[in-house]
Amino acid sequence: RVNDAFCKLIGYSEDELIDKMTVADVTLPDGYPDTRNRLEELIRGELTQFIFEKRYKTKTGDIVEAMTFVKGIYDEEGGYLGNAATILDITERKKLELAQKDSEARYRRIFESVEDGYILSDMNGVIQSVNPATAKMLNYDAPSQLVGKNIARDVYADEGQREALKEAVVEQGSVKGYRVDFRQRDGG
Repeated sequence: RVNDAFCKLIGYSEDELIDKMTVADVTLPDGYPDTRNRLEELIRGELTQFIFEKRYKTKTGDIVEAMTFVKGIYDEEGGYLGNAATILDITERKKLELAQKDSEARYRRIFESVEDGYILSDMNGVIQSVNPATAKMLNYDAPSQLVGKNIARDVYADEGQREALKEAVVEQGSVKGYRVDFRQRDGG
């Protein structure tokens, strides 16, 4: 038996699904072996339930990304009777995750290729991220050598400049063209 929500999700009626279609018919080929293996473990009693992400193919050929929760149903002797599944449509979440990954990759390419120095530090002054141009300007071999350092103590030529910059940001909301002097790795 399948419920109306699953029928709506994949676009088939209950009559089309029951006794006429298998799990393989609504599962993308790359995901079917894992589904089959898990169901076989459920039938053998090696698992009583499992959760996994799965891609279903709809009647129209669209793909639905889903979080699938499956629980085995057994008789008193432990014999397998069937299973109950709860399927949560996560298609939009997956699209957003992909868009975020693409955005982060674009940001990373820009961040790493820009010729201006860029340092991101937390409110305590601990450096979180540095682009390659900054590392080069400060005579470091790699940005990772600066991450974790204290920007005021280890990078600013005058520690007081950091406090002055913080005050300017608080007063103005942001600053542009603010000049500070940095210390190079060798002290220069």
